[in-house]
Amino acid sequence: MKDIGSFAVVAIEWEHPNYGYFADAMLWINILHLDEWRNFPVVNWCMKYENLDQFLKDYPDFKKLFKYNG
Repeated sequence: MKDIGSFAVVAIEWEHPNYGYFADAMLWINILHLDEWRNFPVVNWCMKYENLDQFLKDYPDFKKLFKYNG
C-alpha cells in the first residue's frame, strides 16, 4: 500500500500461469472523497470483485494492506 497525498493505492500482482512471471492483476484505490476502496481490474479474473469485502473473503491475508477492520 502506498499513500500519495489524499490517495491510497494497493497494487495486486499474480504469477501468470503461462509465463511464470509476475504481472499486474488489479489496483485498489481509495481517495478522500470515496466512501470505500474501488477496484480497477487489469485482468479478466479480477473483474468479479465489485467491492473489497468480496476480494478479502478470497484473500484474507491482504487485510493488513488495506488497514481493514471489517
